[in-house]
Amino acid sequence: MELTYTPDENGILYPDLEAPMTTEPDIGMWGRRHKRYLKEHWNWKYIEMKTNGTLFPYLAETNACAEAMLAYMVPRLAAAQGANDELKERDQMLWVQIMNNARHSAEEIVIRELIFV
Repeated sequence: MELTYTPDENGILYPDLEAPMTTEPDIGMWGRRHKRYLKEHWNWKYIEMKTNGTLFPYLAETNACAEAMLAYMVPRLAAAQGANDELKERDQMLWVQIMNNARHSAEEIVIRELIFV
């Protein structure tokens, strides 16, 4: 690699350096929550992962796992509570309540089992 230099008005040469452009992957809501948890409770692990460049891929993977867990659990929890198409046609408010309950329950499980560990 050959460096080029640019002189200033006093004749001092400065190397032409550019920092490499790094793009951080989208870590999503769950990745941001886990990042905050790591910074607050596992600071040494957070600093180590950030230093060796594994933090953002890890957080992106954590987010993907959390989304997959939610996609798997919400329909099953809702079905266990009786949410189906017949209920949706008959009593929409009850169906919405069950779906919201299933979503919140699944989010609590994800937080407890994946994010705050």
